[in-house]
Amino acid sequence: MLTTSVVEGHAVKMLRGAMRYFDIAMSDLKLHRLQITVNVNDGLAIRYANALKFRREGLLVGYGPNGDDHEMLARYADVISESTKTASARSETG
Repeated sequence: MLTTSVVEGHAVKMLRGAMRYFDIAMSDLKLHRLQITVNVNDGLAIRYANALKFRREGLLVGYGPNGDDHEMLARYADVISESTKTASARSETG
């Protein structure tokens, strides 16, 4: 996961924006599931993925280009954040 001092200064905004992005993408594209892999040694990326409502599904041993283990995480369509539901309701009524 790439970060800069600008991103680090706006972590909550970035998280909310990413959450909305995934919610809208899943809704508009009618996706049932999104899947990502994260290096097990990257604790920040794992915490970020969990905050985005990705849940651990398994361990991929030796999956990385240099033989590192990776966690497989998935997010399902029935997990939509409250902020996106509220924004969608507002746009439908307004």
